[in-house]
Amino acid sequence: MASRSFQAHQQAIRKVKQALARDTLQQKILEKLTGLSPQIISRFLTGKPIDREALESIYSALGLALEENDGLIENGEPDLDRELSVLIEQVRQHCCRKIKRRHSQVTLLNQQQVEVSQLCVDLCTVERLSRETCISPANLLQDFKPQQDFERFGLGEPQQRLSGLQAIARSPKSIVIGKPGSGKSTFLKHLAIACCNGQLHSDYIPILLELKELTPLVTRRNALLKEYIHLELGLIDPLQTENILNSGKVLLLFDGLDEMPETARRNVQYQIRNFSQQYYKNSIVLTCRTQATEYTFPNFEYVEVVNLSSAQVEQFAKNWFCALTEKPHHGNILAKQFIGKLRFRENQQIAKLAVTPILLSFACWVFQTFKYLPSCHFDFYEQSIKLLLDPKDIDSSLDPQLFHELLNYIATKSFEREELFFEEKTLQKDITDYLNRRYPSDLNAQDKPEYKAILEILEEQYGLLLERAPGIYSFAHLTLHEYFLTKAILDRFSPQFSDRSFSSLMQKSWQDIFFLAAERMNNPDDLLLQIKQKTDTIIATNQKLQIFMAWVTQKASLVQVSYKQAAVRAFYFSLAVDRILEPKLARSLDFSHAVDRALKSSLHDRSLACHLDENLNRVFKYNSIRKLDYEFLLDLILDCLLVTFAYDLGLFLTFVDNLHIQLEHELKQSLKRFKSQLPDAEGDKSTYQKWWKSNSEIWTQNLRLTIIAYRNIGYDWQFKTQEKELLKQYYDANKLLVECLKRISRVSGDVRQEIESTLLLPIAEIEKRRKNNYQKVS
Repeated sequence: MASRSFQAHQQAIRKVKQALARDTLQQKILEKLTGLSPQIISRFLTGKPIDREALESIYSALGLALEENDGLIENGEPDLDRELSVLIEQVRQHCCRKIKRRHSQVTLLNQQQVEVSQLCVDLCTVERLSRETCISPANLLQDFKPQQDFERFGLGEPQQRLSGLQAIARSPKSIVIGKPGSGKSTFLKHLAIACCNGQLHSDYIPILLELKELTPLVTRRNALLKEYIHLELGLIDPLQTENILNSGKVLLLFDGLDEMPETARRNVQYQIRNFSQQYYKNSIVLTCRTQATEYTFPNFEYVEVVNLSSAQVEQFAKNWFCALTEKPHHGNILAKQFIGKLRFRENQQIAKLAVTPILLSFACWVFQTFKYLPSCHFDFYEQSIKLLLDPKDIDSSLDPQLFHELLNYIATKSFEREELFFEEKTLQKDITDYLNRRYPSDLNAQDKPEYKAILEILEEQYGLLLERAPGIYSFAHLTLHEYFLTKAILDRFSPQFSDRSFSSLMQKSWQDIFFLAAERMNNPDDLLLQIKQKTDTIIATNQKLQIFMAWVTQKASLVQVSYKQAAVRAFYFSLAVDRILEPKLARSLDFSHAVDRALKSSLHDRSLACHLDENLNRVFKYNSIRKLDYEFLLDLILDCLLVTFAYDLGLFLTFVDNLHIQLEHELKQSLKRFKSQLPDAEGDKSTYQKWWKSNSEIWTQNLRLTIIAYRNIGYDWQFKTQEKELLKQYYDANKLLVECLKRISRVSGDVRQEIESTLLLPIAEIEKRRKNNYQKVS
């Protein structure tokens, strides 16, 4: 039978208020003295129903004697609503005690603890993805640009920014998404404590559930969530739980949907969806790394944890360093020093990373341990991983070096496949292949780590690999992927530099990572000399290409220009190769257009020559043709003539006169004779076309031979397809070498000189020079 409802007599309320005023006590102090919630105290002071034990607690705390007229008086007939309110308040107190005991503090990376109420984040609403996209991660990858949007994989476009409590208070059902390590789990704990303290849904019962705890229990029973909630409420009668859920006075906080195995996750998603529809009055907050889920959640608003603001970064640092010291003043000094270092211009790379709690934690930890902040990504991750994978903190059965090597291997394999995101089956194959290579085949099965155990450590314990959508993984951050890739390259390219490694370097995507790795070598000289040797061997055995290189060397040695000799060779190499690799250039409208295109077009790759000589670089950068050395200018426009031929011969001669270019007298007369042989193209076009059809082949051949005779350019090399491919590889390899010299500061002067002086020489000339140098040394 339902119990009766009671309320305090007005005399009791008046005596309590007088006692509070007498002792200058506030309501909050009375709450602490009695252990009662703010709601019960407020209910008593306003004449609303409470139970006898609460009244006795209030009197005892204030030192009052309970008199006859101070007791509770009956409030009429049984009132089920008031009875439920009392029950909700009792259960709320029970749940809040558990919440505060379990979640009032969070453990930082350095094992120090800090009050969760001090850790706050902001949220923003995000554009909701379509159902079709949510249920098909493959669609996400189809039009996704990994390099540009790596951190926002599976996330909609951000909208309005709000404080965390604001965002949740205005939406009864929310899915909190965000980048790995952005603080989603800590935020749920913050919400739970805020609810207990009356800052959010002050009359709600908070329940915080880490969904991965349900994994062993998940079955097809749709009542699993309800059963778990019933246990959390601490009630015996399931009907009481049903009444509380129907009242809509529960704040349900579900953490880590994406951390569950796929089968369990699908089941729990289905249950949450049904539960939210059946008990729709309650407030539900769910965390997940991405919107890409197999089920959508009707009437849920997506909100994203955003990067920490400058003020939040400072507050986090104060929390971190104050937790280290007994005196807050000392912690504030350390925090101020850390923030000062973070704001140095040279530390901007790290400052841009340290806007999520996890990476800011690493930055604080590194500063705490090493007393400085690294200025680049590589050093930052080097120190962070050293702290994270400390041998004393890792399962003793596993060698810490295993994790370093495995992550290097995964980074390399995924990069070779040009993948920043990889399917689980691919990741499983990479990990299994690595374990098979590392451990002998005859090793007992129980002594060999398993794929699942390794992945669990890397994903759940350390957060280095993450599931970004169902069955799709990546490194936690793009810069972390680059770090392990750089480490792998350092091992891969030195000291043994294989042909396979050299082939990888020819891929543009490898080169920035390679330069970063090479810059970290204590002595990159041997590596660059090996690259130079392998570059020369690309065309060393092809006789025709060696003849071509001999011509490049001869031509470069004969012209009188002010540029570096290696740059001169590069200029004539590219002048010839452009025509070899792109023989079917569309004929220009006129000769001036042809020259203009020769200066500006991307088909004319003079980057190698320009890298080798700054003066030459300025000429082509600003298209200042008049500042080009005379012989380069003459050969450049003659090369343009070989493209336009008869139609522009007259325009060529006019162009030369306008620029006051002094052609050799015999060459100029020869060109005029060729011009006189042509019919008037502006006159009888039929006659001109007939003449061109009958005579053009021999006429253009003789013109080419004349230019060859006077300027030694314009050869028709007639290379085969394979030879063209080799030339392209050879030229790209030389560009890589020069880029190395430009970007790697630790290369010695002697090696720089050796590489530059033998650049783009035939193999016979290189060997001759090396032999002479050897004899001089001997």
